[in-house]
Amino acid sequence: MRDYGLSLPVTPGTCTLIEARWNRWIAFDPLVFLPQKTQHLRRARLIYFDCGTHDEYNILYGSRRLSQELSDAGIDHQFETFDGGHGAIGRRCEVSIPRMAKALL
Repeated sequence: MRDYGLSLPVTPGTCTLIEARWNRWIAFDPLVFLPQKTQHLRRARLIYFDCGTHDEYNILYGSRRLSQELSDAGIDHQFETFDGGHGAIGRRCEVSIPRMAKALL
C-alpha cells in the first residue's frame, strides 16, 4: 500500500483501530479539547462555523453538539446550517469571509 505521509488510526486492510494513533487523532477533536481550552476560546474574536444540512460526512451532528457545548461553557460563537452538502463551501465564503475580516480589523 502506498504511503501518503498520513498515519491513519486504523489498519488499511481491516479498519482495526490502532489505539496509540487514535489517541493522537482524538486529541485534536474540538469536543475532546474544549474543556481544556475554554479560557482561550472565550478570548477569541470570532468563533464561526457552518455546516450543510445534507453533509455527506454527517458533520452536522458533531457541529450541533459542538455548538451546544460552546453555549454550555459560555463561549460566544456563531453556528449556522445551510441547505447543501459538504462541497457547498464556495457560496458560504460570501458569509464567512466578511465575518472573519470584520473580526480581524
